[in-house]
Amino acid sequence: MKSKLFFLLICIPAMLFAQNGDRSGWYGNAGLGYGMYKLDVYNYNDGNNGLYAEQKLSNMLVWLGAERKSLWQSNNIVLDAGGELTIGLGVKNHLVKSRFTEGADISGGWGLGIRGLAKVGYLLVNENSSIVPLLGIGPYYSFINSNNGDDDNSGGNQIYGLQGYAGVDFQLGKFVLTPQINFGLASWGWSDIYTGANVDNNVQEGQPSLFEIGVKIAVKF
Repeated sequence: MKSKLFFLLICIPAMLFAQNGDRSGWYGNAGLGYGMYKLDVYNYNDGNNGLYAEQKLSNMLVWLGAERKSLWQSNNIVLDAGGELTIGLGVKNHLVKSRFTEGADISGGWGLGIRGLAKVGYLLVNENSSIVPLLGIGPYYSFINSNNGDDDNSGGNQIYGLQGYAGVDFQLGKFVLTPQINFGLASWGWSDIYTGANVDNNVQEGQPSLFEIGVKIAVKF
């Protein structure tokens, strides 16, 4: 019984949105999601004992963007392209420093980012199908301000590089519902978090990570 209910919960929304129609054109989109990031920095401390700060950041996400669906099409293969602005709310940071290795949980702050994506998809059923699995790639930049009013444990964090994308478009008329994930492929970053020495000497330690999951709704112009 439970397995049948689960099947219906998954299939009914997909069937509602999977109506045939021309998907090509410009769309505006908005969405909600959740993001998780990792950014570690090291400070050589002018040749003295090195200092570090390890950060695991997370926040709620709001996506706002525009894209051109079916910019190019060959049989069942389509190419989409677009860009979006990301807004982070309620930033949380699990912070571990060389000065207090037990860690501290910091709450407060905001995030802001921008990204571009090129996505390749496959039209299921026929050329007018509105169910389209997609894979994509593109550049991104995210600024995450972790700030709880304590200067020693607050900081501005920059993460940027190349991201990957996976999602599925379900279309109903002019509306498209898209569950999606974004993940870092090659990333770099910097932070002015205080390690115990001059923050200008902070350097990235290891590769930062990005993972975001959420749902967007797009409307055709």
